[in-house]
Amino acid sequence: MNKIVCLSLDSQRLSVQVLKSLTINGSKNLILFNEKIGFVNSKYKEKFEKFVVYSRLYDKKILGLSSKKVKEISEVQNKLFEMQMAAPGIEPGIYAS
Repeated sequence: MNKIVCLSLDSQRLSVQVLKSLTINGSKNLILFNEKIGFVNSKYKEKFEKFVVYSRLYDKKILGLSSKKVKEISEVQNKLFEMQMAAPGIEPGIYAS
């Protein structure tokens, strides 16, 4: 379990909130999470479905390839996925403040 600390400052005082987030590494763990718990928010369900398609495509493309070729495919595939997952009106790699 990771902790995320949010600081906010108004004219009177400094406020500190600790939020909790769940980190799930690996596509198999994410699929297991969906099976056991699931996603309530339709936005996250849609993102999960897009990730599953990406993951299966990626696994098929790298099957039996050398690590050099895998790296080349990974860079292209990850860039395409990043562009697909970007919020409308926000360029990939640019974070809103």
